[in-house]
Amino acid sequence: MKPIQHVSFFALLALSAAACSAGNSAAADQAGASGQNPAPFAEAKADAAQASSGNATKGAAVQKAPASAGEVINGIAIMPGVERLSYISPRYYGIRESYDACFTQAQGAVPAQGECADEEFAYQDARLNKAYRALLSTLETSKDEAKPAAAPVQEAQRAWLAFYQKDCAVRAARFGSTAAPSTESICRMESVARRAQELEDWRGDYAGNRAQ
Repeated sequence: MKPIQHVSFFALLALSAAACSAGNSAAADQAGASGQNPAPFAEAKADAAQASSGNATKGAAVQKAPASAGEVINGIAIMPGVERLSYISPRYYGIRESYDACFTQAQGAVPAQGECADEEFAYQDARLNKAYRALLSTLETSKDEAKPAAAPVQEAQRAWLAFYQKDCAVRAARFGSTAAPSTESICRMESVARRAQELEDWRGDYAGNRAQ
């Protein structure tokens, strides 16, 4: 499986913060700008095999891990300090390629990146509202006996709306006053896109049963 190239800005900021705390801020900034993995943050240690019976030298040897060492999942190297969910391509939950293009044109300017997220948020928010209304409509006509009533779905959506806004505000605050506003915008946009995809998928399940 080929590694997913996209890493969200929120993830890159997390990486930068982790690197700074470890005294590696300069290396992390360079890695974030180039899109490449930084050098390992720690040395791996392993015990060597005990000497053979004919060998008088015994003990353990310390070895450095190769530069590519680190946890790898499905062929993707996981960077310390980066949220794992950020490795999921935004294409999976419907964020448009135009957002990536806007982000690239921002050339690292944090306020401009936030504006890109705000523009995409408007699209994703409209998509979410459409998906929510479609789900409620489908539940009313679905023949699936396991379907929930509309009221619990509405209650769940109201709870999610309150949660995601507070969650993004708290998560973004740790990046400081300069980056926090743009980071919060990106977090809100990505959260709304994921929720829209969830509701679309949910509605699709019941829509299939309705036709049976």
